[in-house]
Amino acid sequence: MIGRTFSSVLWGMIADRYGRKPVIILGTLSVVIFNTIFGFSVNYWMAIITRFLLGFFNGVLGTTKAYACELFPKEYQGLGLSTTSTSWGIGLVIGPALGGFLAQVSILICILICNNYT
Repeated sequence: MIGRTFSSVLWGMIADRYGRKPVIILGTLSVVIFNTIFGFSVNYWMAIITRFLLGFFNGVLGTTKAYACELFPKEYQGLGLSTTSTSWGIGLVIGPALGGFLAQVSILICILICNNYT
């Protein structure tokens, strides 16, 4: 959140100048890259720095909200903004649940493979 605090206005200006699509693509790529680096963190400070950089380089939330305001007519802008926030919340719940499920599956596959070779 500290990274987002420092860069939200900057990402808004970049989105206004170069378009929403490049900012959304760059933000999505930064989520993939910095979450992967965060997963491989070897100490506390590496984890803190990667989370800061994740927030700093992620301009997706503000950009998608601005895009929703442009996309929906005036009387449906509340629906567009709530849909954006709802999908963000669903992703925050389903993403870790899916990751935990897939981690269990990969552990079971490793156990099955190891038992066949011993």
